[in-house]
This record gives sequence, structure tokens and C-alpha cells, in this order.
Amino acid sequence: MGGIGKTTIAKSIYNEIRHEFKYRSFLANIREVWGGDRGPIDLQEQLLSDILKTTKTNVHSIDWGKGKIKEMLCTKKVLVVLDDVNIFEQLNALCGNRNEISRGSVIIITTRNVRLLKEIGVDYVHGVEKMNKIESLELFSWHAFRRANPTRDFFEVSKEVITYCGGLPLALEVLGSYLYKRRKEEWQSVLSKLKEIPNDKIQEKLKISYDGLSDHMEKDIFLDICCFFIGKDRGYVTEILNGCGLHADIGIPVLVERSLIKVEKNNKLGIHDLLRDMGREIVRQSSPLPQKRSRLWVHDHVLDILTEHTGTEVIEGLALKLHRPGRVHFSAETFENMKRLRILQFDHVQLAGDYGHISKHLTWVYWRGFSLKYIPENFYQGNVVAIDMKHSNLKLVWKEPLQQVYHQQSFLW
Repeated sequence: MGGIGKTTIAKSIYNEIRHEFKYRSFLANIREVWGGDRGPIDLQEQLLSDILKTTKTNVHSIDWGKGKIKEMLCTKKVLVVLDDVNIFEQLNALCGNRNEISRGSVIIITTRNVRLLKEIGVDYVHGVEKMNKIESLELFSWHAFRRANPTRDFFEVSKEVITYCGGLPLALEVLGSYLYKRRKEEWQSVLSKLKEIPNDKIQEKLKISYDGLSDHMEKDIFLDICCFFIGKDRGYVTEILNGCGLHADIGIPVLVERSLIKVEKNNKLGIHDLLRDMGREIVRQSSPLPQKRSRLWVHDHVLDILTEHTGTEVIEGLALKLHRPGRVHFSAETFENMKRLRILQFDHVQLAGDYGHISKHLTWVYWRGFSLKYIPENFYQGNVVAIDMKHSNLKLVWKEPLQQVYHQQSFLW
């Protein structure tokens, strides 16, 4: 993931072994440079100039540069770092075919997309792990206190910051520098604010991976997981999102390859807390009004919308958890304008009135503590893939046989 320390590790290795190579080059920020007017050519010129030890090597075209680089890599033992690669064309332009690289050369590639490394057939892939608590505390302390450990009166609040950062070096450095020489009251205020609005610098770095996704379906899958499906079984979520037309069979593996999500040992979907916050912040920033956002999970926002009947057709997913059943009742008419709703996640929510107002696009119905003894006949479920109504009052699924024809029969209870 972004900010985990890939570039820092590559620099460290490069500096440690650079003296063993007469010909060497470190190409930084390839993704960013590549997007410029002469990006590919500028990178080829830098690589050739570094290795050939010339002030300037003029590259006439990308293909000419490829040929020159191929000739150089075939005949010289080189050390090259290609930092922040995000598309295959960059590798093709800067290192070509790995089988044509001279014996003894070392090429190090940093990327957020492990798929690229598989495509080029690298010898070894190293996934960078997040820092443990001891390492995190030391890195944070060097930035927040300019020493290896926090001062005694800031020790406990420092541990709160460490927990929030979740072992991500970028976050530890950014927040450590921001909190340097601030009062403890300011620290507490910052932590409280971060629970609602993530830090801009951290979010900007993490969002690069999201922006690099190839289509809206992959982005929708990521946002759905951030808001509703963390900790759910991978196969279960795949069925549901396929039912939404999002092609999750390929979309979820892409998100794993991009290090945006992970699949835990028990086949549950996991995600770093800061990436989760980044995804939710993308949804939050889509509109200043909660009812104009595609996904709703914040308790007070959902409560207000259901109470005041302010739902809109923009809403695609909605979640509300009530701890005490029976204290709050809502009218089914509040769903009348939520015509695109496809994900519904309720805990002990009581709904009265005409269930025909609920969206006909629902794909997932998670309704723990459903209060009725049977599912109303006019509660359309023709597109539902999975239903979860544990701990409910259901005695019959339907009071009378339904006349609806269901196209998808994979109901999961």
C-alpha cells in the first residue's frame, strides 16, 4: 500500500550496494514523471545518462530509447532502481526483456501493483509489512519529540496515535511532525478530529492506488467493501457484488493485487484502517449533504434521513445499527425516493407501512432482528442474492405463496 516504505527500502539497498556497480541509476517517481509531456523520453534520457556517465543523452523517440537501453543492459553489469512503477509500458520502455539483461545486473522495482511483477517475471517479490508497535513508537517519536521515545507525560497519548496509524510509516511521520511541540490538549483534539476527517497528506498518498483503478466497477467494489463488507467472507461478498453487476470475480483479485484490500487466512476480507478511512472519505467528499452520497453508514446521518424522509435516488447502500429494538419506528415510505438502493444493512430496525416502497434493486438484505413474523408479500426480492435475518421474529418466510418470478435463486441465509 502507499506510504508503507517501498521507496525508502529501495534507497537503502541502493546506497548499500551501489559501490559494487560501475554503472547505476535510481529513477524516482516514475508514475509521476511518466505523465508529463516528455515523461517516457525524459526517463529514458536520465537512465542512459546515469549509466553512460554523460551530461545529456538525447533520445529521439521512445523506440530509439528502448533499443539503446537494450544494448546497454545486454553488455554492462548495472544496478537500476525503477521506483513507483504503475503500468507495464514503463517497464517495457525502461528495462525491456529480463532475459536480455547481462549476468550480475540487479534491477529493483517498487510498485503498488504486484500483477506487474508477475507479468515481467521477476526473480523475487518482497511484500513490505507494516511496522510493529515498537518500531512504530520509535519512528513516531523521532518526528514528534526528536528522540527515540516519547516523554513520560505523552506516552499514553502517543500509543493512541500509534494505534491510529496502524504501522504505516507515512502516517507516523506526518502526524509526528504535525504534533511536534504541541500541547497535550492539542494532541487530543487532533485525535478526535481524525476520527471524522482523515489527514489530507496521508489521504493524498493512499488515494493514488484508488485513482489508479481501471474502471468504475473496481472503484465501486472497493467503496462497498470499505463501507459494508469488512470482515465478511470473500465468496459471500463476491456473490453479492456479482449480483450488483460489478464482476467481483475479477474485481476483488485486482484490489488485492493493488494492496487496497487483503484476504485473511479465514477467507475474510480485511483492509488497513487508514485505507478504509480513505475510501469512506471519498464517499463523504462526494457531497456536503449526506443524503446526496452513494453510501451511508454513519449512525446519525442515517437516523436523520430515515426520520425526516430525505432519502434520494443517489443512495445505493445504507446501514443502521440500533442496540435496543422497539424504541424507534420508521415508515417504509421513507424509502420511496431511494430507487437505486441495492445494499440494505439493518440491526433491530422496525419498519411500518407499505414495503413496496423499498427499492426493487436490492441485492443484499442484512436485517438482524427483523420484527415481523413473515416477510411482506410486497417486499420485492427478485434481485436479492443473499438474505441474513438472524435473531428475527420470522415464523414464515412468506405468509402466502408469491407470484413473483425470481431470476436469481442463490439465497444465502
